[in-house]
Amino acid sequence: MDHKEEIIEDKDKDESLGDFLDQFFLEKRTIFLFGDIENGLAKRTIQQLLYLKETKGDIILNICSDGGAIESQNAIIDTIELCKKEVDVCICAIGKCFSAGANILTFGTKGKRVATANTTIMFHPISYDLPLDYISKQQSFSDYSKIESERITEAVAKNIGKKKKDWGTLIEDGLWLSPKEALKLKVIDEII
Repeated sequence: MDHKEEIIEDKDKDESLGDFLDQFFLEKRTIFLFGDIENGLAKRTIQQLLYLKETKGDIILNICSDGGAIESQNAIIDTIELCKKEVDVCICAIGKCFSAGANILTFGTKGKRVATANTTIMFHPISYDLPLDYISKQQSFSDYSKIESERITEAVAKNIGKKKKDWGTLIEDGLWLSPKEALKLKVIDEII
């Protein structure tokens, strides 16, 4: 076997192991939201959430993310809210839980939002990665982003028992939290 064949075989083994582990953890009612929160990852996460909702029992959603697209975040949040009508959704921040990931964290079932001891959690106002001249020429986009920012700020504030204005002020310049600080602000309910 030459080196190229060995690499292909190793890749196939890695994919098989990944598929096996995904199935193993899904059977344990555990989902991993790791990476940039974009359409593909959101679709997979939503499918897994809806599948587990139908089989009854707590769902565990682990998040390790730099954040991602607002629309993908919102789709996951809406699905979590739907699931919570029938089951508890336990959300665990692992390592890093930034931006959209941090917002999603706050939508876990109260009492079941946790972070590991070495996690960093970060909130900030909504921002879009678009050219400044595009944004300045698009009044409707500007209006949309302001409404969307206010909506998610209000929802997260409600989830953690804060006033929208107070929460908006806290995250205005970016809010970086250790698990102890997140616990004090009621972003999480426990450090594990």
